[in-house]
Amino acid sequence: MAIATMDELPAAPDPATDTPALFSQKAAAMVLAQKGMIPQMNTFGAQANELASDVTAKSAAAVAAAQTAVSAAEGAVALVGVGAWVSGTTYAKNVAVISQVNFQTYRRRVAGAGTVDPANDSANWAMLTGSGSFIPQPVTTTSIDLSRGNYFTKTLNGNETLTFDNCPQDGYSFTAEIEMTSGVLTLPTTVRTPNGTAYVLSAGKTHLLFFVTRNRGLRWRMTAAPNYDI
Repeated sequence: MAIATMDELPAAPDPATDTPALFSQKAAAMVLAQKGMIPQMNTFGAQANELASDVTAKSAAAVAAAQTAVSAAEGAVALVGVGAWVSGTTYAKNVAVISQVNFQTYRRRVAGAGTVDPANDSANWAMLTGSGSFIPQPVTTTSIDLSRGNYFTKTLNGNETLTFDNCPQDGYSFTAEIEMTSGVLTLPTTVRTPNGTAYVLSAGKTHLLFFVTRNRGLRWRMTAAPNYDI
C-alpha cells in the first residue's frame, strides 16, 4: 500500500516582521494550502486506521503462534516416557498419562484409580500441556468443554450464548475458531477485552478468539483476530 503524503506548507505570516500587505498575502497562502491538505489528511488518517487494525490482528496471531510454540516445546518434554491412560489403573500422585479422548497429557492430582478418561475428569487430573500438533475439537452445543483440549471450532447459524465449562487448571488458555454464517455471538460475562473493546464479528467470516485465565475461569482475558475470509 502506498502511504499518502502531504504537501509542505508555505511560510507562516509573522506580525512582528511582515508588513500588513505581506502578512495578508502569507495568511491567504497558508489558508489555501491548509484547505488543499484536507483530503490528503483524510486519506492519511484512513490509512493509519487500516494499518493499526492490521497490526492488532497480526499481534493477536503472533501471540497465538507463540503459545503454540511454547506448548509444542513443553509437550516434547512432557511426553518423554509418558504412556496411555488405562481405565481402572491406580496411579500415584504426579504421574503423567496420555488421554485417549484428546491425546493431551495429564498429571494425576491425587493418588487413585478411576474409569473416566483424564480429559473428562478434572477433579483428579490436571492438563499438563497442549500438543503442538493439536486436535481441533468441534463444538456442537453452546457449551465449550475445556477439558477436551485448547483449540475449538464452532459454526454459528443464529444467536447463541456460549459457556466455558470444566476449565482443567488455574493457568489455561484456548483458541475458539468461529465460522459465522449468521446470528450474534454472546460470550460469558467473565470475559474481559482490552479497554472493553466490542469486537465486530461479521457474518460470512471466520473469527479467531484467544482466551487466557489464571484463576480457573473466574475471569477470562480475550483478544481477537476477526473477519477472515471463510
